[in-house]
Amino acid sequence: MLKELACVSEVIRKVTLKRLCPTRWSSRHDSLVALRFRYSDVVKVLSKISPLSDSHNERDAAGGLLKKIEIFEFIILVVVQTKLLERINALSKALQSQELMLDKAIHLLKNSVDSLMEMRDSYAQVKEAAEKLSNKYGVEPKFQYKHIRKVKKHFDELCTDERFSDPEYNFKMDAFYGCFDILIIQLNQRFKGPVRASNHLSILVFLSSYLH
Repeated sequence: MLKELACVSEVIRKVTLKRLCPTRWSSRHDSLVALRFRYSDVVKVLSKISPLSDSHNERDAAGGLLKKIEIFEFIILVVVQTKLLERINALSKALQSQELMLDKAIHLLKNSVDSLMEMRDSYAQVKEAAEKLSNKYGVEPKFQYKHIRKVKKHFDELCTDERFSDPEYNFKMDAFYGCFDILIIQLNQRFKGPVRASNHLSILVFLSSYLH
């Protein structure tokens, strides 16, 4: 057991932060995984820069980043995005293969969409994983309340233009489901052409076998 923990620690030490290349899925995946492994180190560095840097801009930037990453919403987003990018990165690498046939590619796409649909229903498991990470990083696993500005629509409406709403419900609806829905929709839309081509190819293969 101690040997296994030592191996894991050695792997983590070798993980370094990556420069993000927005046009490559593998770059997004590797950057996020590196941040997940080295989160504590990033917090330590920002905590040193914030009060000690000679640059006013650096202090402000470091302090702003700390406020954004030392919250539960950030931790759970890291877990969500890691799960998403693991699937998309694997799909992207598979589709780049020169030996991949069209029917196999369509099969991989359909499996990926089905997998994302299943992951979309796994909010409880994602939250549990995020809570474990939060406890490990020393972040309180609690959603933050945010003021929502409400504009009066009627003259006799109550004068309460700022109200609270359930922060977890808002996160679940807007961020969690939003991430999966956008990705699933884009996958379905972008590959309509190949799906049609695959259907036409299947028809031609069937007709060819029938005629012979």
